[in-house]
Amino acid sequence: MENRRKINRTIALLVALSISGIILYHNIPMKSTNFNYASKITTFDTLEQVIAYSDKIILGTVTDVEDFNQTVSKYTLLIDKNLKSDTNEEKIEVYESQEKLLKGNSYILFLENLDHPLYSEHSYTSFEKNLILEVVENETVTKSKIFNNETDLNKIMKKINKSDYTVVEQNKDYKVINKLDSIKDLAEE
Repeated sequence: MENRRKINRTIALLVALSISGIILYHNIPMKSTNFNYASKITTFDTLEQVIAYSDKIILGTVTDVEDFNQTVSKYTLLIDKNLKSDTNEEKIEVYESQEKLLKGNSYILFLENLDHPLYSEHSYTSFEKNLILEVVENETVTKSKIFNNETDLNKIMKKINKSDYTVVEQNKDYKVINKLDSIKDLAEE
């Protein structure tokens, strides 16, 4: 009889701990996490962190869309405003999931350089897919909490321009060991 009470108490304790763990887990605020091209995990809590990490930040309009493979498209954007970078490029190639960007639409993109032999020299991808800001009539469309519900395009651009990180390049701590000419060469390697 005493053993049965101990077992019942143990089971009740385990059930109570499980329920409290579930409740606690659901009340923890989730952060934006990025698996970047360098296979490192980075968590962004502030706009300053996003700006610091970006290789380039642009306001651009999609002028061309071309399938790269079955899941990725190559988007050519005309740069309307260069918000972080000292280059004078007029166009840029961005690789994203198919239908992520739409031809004719404008976006603010926080970009990471694709330093890979299968992409052209100045190719990019957005490192945080939730921070692709579509621009519609001087308002941005975003669900990211990093912008504190700010949607005014000019205010967001001012916040970016005020950052000390708009002139600092992200230090990448990875290197390409073996450059290959094609996907076929990669498969053979």
